[in-house]
Amino acid sequence: MVYKDMLNKMIDEFVDHKEDLVRELRTCPPGELHVSPRNGKCYYYQYIPKSGNRKKTIRKGISKDHEKVMQLVRKRYLRNALKNLDEDIRAAESMLSQYSPDFTIRRPRDHKIFYWEHFGMVDDPEYLRRSRYKLSRYEEYGIVPWDNLIITYNGYDGSINGKLIDAMIQGWLL
Repeated sequence: MVYKDMLNKMIDEFVDHKEDLVRELRTCPPGELHVSPRNGKCYYYQYIPKSGNRKKTIRKGISKDHEKVMQLVRKRYLRNALKNLDEDIRAAESMLSQYSPDFTIRRPRDHKIFYWEHFGMVDDPEYLRRSRYKLSRYEEYGIVPWDNLIITYNGYDGSINGKLIDAMIQGWLL
């Protein structure tokens, strides 16, 4: 459960950070920053695209307005940061839904990490297909049965073999 908890916490932090950035983005001046290098100097312009009743794009020189230049630089940074956060959130959610084990356990005697995946709906062909895919992904990352991955299944009637699970705990983890 450790990794699931960590991923959930990370997602929550990403979402909170995203909300902060969106709030800050709303305070930025309109338009985009454009830089025009000429004769060894950079000239800064604020481009405000046409919208609503305005038929033309506004191009305003702001080279002497250092504060507005910095605000528009910050705005560009915020937009890029939001794109990256969205990608991070999607990646973490994907990891959480597809690749996180049900349990992560550290064996007391040697501190080896074991991953335990329990597959419950063995009577559902689509679930079994996703389960096989999940196991192949684990293998790509070096998480393999008989080494550091414990796999258990429900019976077709939904039952769980408690004696077998207890024997696995005794043999692998204690």
